[in-house]
Amino acid sequence: MNRQNLMILIVDLVLIIIFIGGFGWGIGTVKRYQVEPNTSRTETNTDSLYGRLQI
Repeated sequence: MNRQNLMILIVDLVLIIIFIGGFGWGIGTVKRYQVEPNTSRTETNTDSLYGRLQI
């Protein structure tokens, strides 16, 4: 293995470590929010939004 291939390998490994470390650190800071309000209803409405299409 010549010097150029060795440098490419070292740079690749350093970049992989930086990306894994950066993304791994960022995952712990993600906040999860509740996107739907709480409700006591147990059934859904199946009515159409605009009514029947008149032909």
